[in-house]
Amino acid sequence: MWQWYRSTGSPDPASRRCAPWEGSGGVEPPRHAAEQIALWNLSAALEPLLTAPFAQNYEDLVQRAANDLSTATRDT
Repeated sequence: MWQWYRSTGSPDPASRRCAPWEGSGGVEPPRHAAEQIALWNLSAALEPLLTAPFAQNYEDLVQRAANDLSTATRDT
């Protein structure tokens, strides 16, 4: 998200290219600049709390979580 903003310098969603995950039916891009700004603010508020994605062993953490989910699904 920030990379797009830095590359275009515009918070206007109508003027931007879609991010790779947008337009695939999974995520709808923001329709208004205010929505984009709200998402950036939310992202900035959560960033200091989300330490796992920045951990050196993040791939291991994701794999462990996936294993836990598949085990839980099998047991049900």
